[in-house]
Amino acid sequence: MRIFVDIDDALCLDYFEAMSIKAQAIIYVTLNGRNRCTLAFIKACKDYDIALIGDQAQSFGSNTPDFSINSYSFSMPKIITMGQGGCLTTNDDVLAKKIKYLKDHGRDSGGNDIHNYFGINSKITDLQAIVGLEQIKDIRWRVKIKKEIYGLYYSLLKDIKEIEFIPTDLDFVTPWFVDLYVNKRDGLIKFLKENGIGTRKIYPVIPHQKVYNTKESFPVAEKYSNKGLWLPSSLNLTGIQIDYICNKIKEFYK
Repeated sequence: MRIFVDIDDALCLDYFEAMSIKAQAIIYVTLNGRNRCTLAFIKACKDYDIALIGDQAQSFGSNTPDFSINSYSFSMPKIITMGQGGCLTTNDDVLAKKIKYLKDHGRDSGGNDIHNYFGINSKITDLQAIVGLEQIKDIRWRVKIKKEIYGLYYSLLKDIKEIEFIPTDLDFVTPWFVDLYVNKRDGLIKFLKENGIGTRKIYPVIPHQKVYNTKESFPVAEKYSNKGLWLPSSLNLTGIQIDYICNKIKEFYK
């Protein structure tokens, strides 16, 4: 059975609430590279035989916890991109072997048609692999630029009372995008669009979407979902462009 719990003020799973539920597995999302996961929480999951799965889609380049298994995304806007796809990491050799079967039609090895296990086709192409591996070579540069972009936005916007930043320690976190939590969000989005600046609303509350249609309230998730938006955060963004974006935001809140 699927059970949803609220988030904390770092936009991560409220693990105190999560541990109050008798679960077989917990999916912990490190949104935008941030996490509040403690060693005590990881130990508690091990003690109670709870599989701890890390959804680290946005966290490549950040210091992330040592979960049973971690998933990373390499889709178009990520710090490393192959167009689509991603990777899984684990320290469990048995689990790693099962995953290799699963992603290749359940075959022990490629180049044959012997299917000893259930599997699906989740392979990436050689071309995608080349693109991804070449980008990993300059991951330190990519991390540096992402942190500089976030830091510049923060320095220019932190004193605007209508804007909230989630506390972000750039010594450990590499933000995928710059996320703001603002008053009059829809008005700001419209104003920025009129001035040639694209933005994107932060995610809606997942359990309230039609596919799940949960009636339960998730106050923290609802608060940030209604206020959040992503700002332009491309690796190619210049300081002049960021300055222009921030000046327009300041103009809106005058």
